[in-house]
Amino acid sequence: MRLLAILCFALFSQLVEAQISEGMSKTLPADHLEKNHYLEFENFRDSPRAPIAAAIKIDGQPVRSIQEIFRYFSEIVGAWLPEGKTIKSKTDSEGREVWNYPIGTRVIHFLTLNDKEKTPFELRMMERVEEGRWAFGVYHLKEGEYKLQNYNGLLQKEFELNHENGKVYNVSLKHIPLQVCQNCHSNTTSAPYQYSSRQDVGPCEFTPANPKVKNDWVKKFLDERGYHPIQKL
Repeated sequence: MRLLAILCFALFSQLVEAQISEGMSKTLPADHLEKNHYLEFENFRDSPRAPIAAAIKIDGQPVRSIQEIFRYFSEIVGAWLPEGKTIKSKTDSEGREVWNYPIGTRVIHFLTLNDKEKTPFELRMMERVEEGRWAFGVYHLKEGEYKLQNYNGLLQKEFELNHENGKVYNVSLKHIPLQVCQNCHSNTTSAPYQYSSRQDVGPCEFTPANPKVKNDWVKKFLDERGYHPIQKL
């Protein structure tokens, strides 16, 4: 009976993972970010932040503070809209701005190691795959391409980091599963009123509540594409 329960739980976890990522590409070329030219934006809040990983240890010593973690990792946050598409903006009954993102919108967290090569650690992506649903995916660079991951629980990894400062560190950690991503976005988004449920939840910071998106990111978009990315209804 206990074995049956474990097998059922494992199957359920796989189904949940598949549903969260359903509609996303299984693989992406290694130059996906360069070719699509995601425009970076800044988070306007220091906290909460997306966790890099769990149980991070450097040379056997636990690392907990975000300042310490970013000695060994770097993060780029960016967004991309399909060509010719715009975000539709309206005001709700309480006077709050609400964005309806076009299908195909992508928002990324791109994590790299702080070595001389800026080696990719993990590409996290959200994609608006249909009305009322964002898909969440985690990609790892393997065999010359980014591959969509589907693992249960926390994926253990240990490796040596040849730091850009010339030192070599032993790093051990556990990769975050997709359920954590979706739950985190549900609990910490800067515009929770935009989403009707946890299943509908979208970006944390790529929202009308982030002034750095509405100012800096919009300006970058205008400079690059020549039209405004937000259309008021």
